[in-house]
Amino acid sequence: MALSEALQYIDTHFQRSVAGLQELVRIPSISTGADAGADGQVARAAQFLADQLAAAGLAARLVTAPGGGNPLVLAHPAAPRAAVPTVVVYGHYDVQGVEAVGWRCDPFAGLELEGCLWARGASDDKGQLWAHVKAAEALLAVDGVLPVNLVFLLEGEEECGSGALSRFLQAGGLADLAPVACTVVSDTGMYAPGRPSLTLGLRGIVFTTVTVQGPPQDLHSGLYGGLVANPNHLLVRALASLFDDSGRIQIPGFYDDVRLPSPRERAGYQALEQEAPDLLAGLGLTPTPGEPEFSLLERRWLRPSLDIHALRGGSARTVVPAQAAATLSCRLVPDQQPARVQAQLESFLRAQFPATTRVEFGPAHAAAPYTLDLDDPVVAPALRALQLGFGREPVLVREGGSIPISGTLAANTGAPVLFVGFGQLTDNWHGPNEHFSLADLRGGMRTAAALYYELAAAIGRC
Repeated sequence: MALSEALQYIDTHFQRSVAGLQELVRIPSISTGADAGADGQVARAAQFLADQLAAAGLAARLVTAPGGGNPLVLAHPAAPRAAVPTVVVYGHYDVQGVEAVGWRCDPFAGLELEGCLWARGASDDKGQLWAHVKAAEALLAVDGVLPVNLVFLLEGEEECGSGALSRFLQAGGLADLAPVACTVVSDTGMYAPGRPSLTLGLRGIVFTTVTVQGPPQDLHSGLYGGLVANPNHLLVRALASLFDDSGRIQIPGFYDDVRLPSPRERAGYQALEQEAPDLLAGLGLTPTPGEPEFSLLERRWLRPSLDIHALRGGSARTVVPAQAAATLSCRLVPDQQPARVQAQLESFLRAQFPATTRVEFGPAHAAAPYTLDLDDPVVAPALRALQLGFGREPVLVREGGSIPISGTLAANTGAPVLFVGFGQLTDNWHGPNEHFSLADLRGGMRTAAALYYELAAAIGRC
């Protein structure tokens, strides 16, 4: 099998690949908010991908998970080979909704401008998964077979919780596959433009609300102010106690389970700090106080965080409100357990209120952090593939965000998850003017083709 021929095919047919991605991003497959599933567009995007994978030479179909939901796209070789490993490619074709203002163009026009494709979903995650679709097409076109048993598992609910995919996996949806060597996820970003990256870890999350109940109804502050407990006062005081003046989280035991990476891995991150893109300067911001023994990159990648996202209580009227609420999240790192952190957070906050105060938590959403060992056998092939794809030595990174389904994929396949992302931090995921560099699309396609080849050579039959 000639990888060089597949790479040449990718370059020769690149404009056709761009045109295909434009067709995909023009489908408004929104899975969240008021526009979720409008006019069958989510199902239309799924069918488009199934048709593309079938045209490339794979057996592709739409699958309905137990309990329903948006369709899954499942594709694999019609005749899997016993002598090669099985590799799962995960991605999602659903997108976030769009804002009424801020876009420089129609968010579903798929405009090609300034070397990028501008559209909702262009980078998150249609463009990145498209790189794998076209890499598979190239390999099949030049050789007729793939170097691995490649399984595409694409979902339409990532932006709203991956419910259908979770049920599919828990019901044994992949049980009839040969043992999986690894799962490849391209839904992350590169360290910087032109700097291909392998992401070794993602933070987990605990997301919850806290509600403080006060009087049975809003009360006139001139008549009752100072006489009854004000839920806003109580909540703000409790939330303020979460942090000290340096920004360190004050929940007892919060840092007890935190595991730092090996000195070898951490040394690589410290070296990257010297060329770290300034994430704050472009926003006119300066860093907040934090743990002084950790750099900004380490605080983003290796340390847990706690943020208050929303505060609600009362109105512009002069009342003592009946209720106040806040939405919070913690980002978790290895070996923090979501249930333990949730319990610590609830226990600490409850202790900040008078015993007679009614405090309620939930609903909670949680996902464990995920990390891949630097010495895992799939790491070296991935690094070689990135080098071939982008023509530059890749770097090892972690990411501060979360992909909750990654842990479910790992648990249900018993195999490591490779985060090989092709997006940029500046691609404006979930915001106006989302875009995807066409140079990164090309590099991603070349990387994906090389990755299947490298995995086949390195890990052989599982």
